[in-house]
Amino acid sequence: MPPIENLIKNIIALVENRVELFKLDIKKEFSTLITKVFILLTLSLVGLLALLFSSFALCFLLNRLLESIYMGFVIVSFSYIILAFIILQMWKSEKIKVQITDFIYSFIFKEK
Repeated sequence: MPPIENLIKNIIALVENRVELFKLDIKKEFSTLITKVFILLTLSLVGLLALLFSSFALCFLLNRLLESIYMGFVIVSFSYIILAFIILQMWKSEKIKVQITDFIYSFIFKEK
């Protein structure tokens, strides 16, 4: 077998190995990305449930303190409406959008 054929076979094998290595790296990066997104969604869900149950607890506490059936729910609802309005006003600021986007990007794509 001439040396040129061996060289060509070795080059082809090297390219094939590099392609397989690249595929494995992509699979690893993709699985890491999916894991981080899953963790972020799980933490968000747990935080949302904690907020929900603590809000109900606060509503019932205010109902008991105010000796009312519904005033605790009204107070907490209006405080959430005010909070939503404040967040909406902050969201119009590009600085807040950039900070939130940077936080999410750094959580998902940061290198170890």
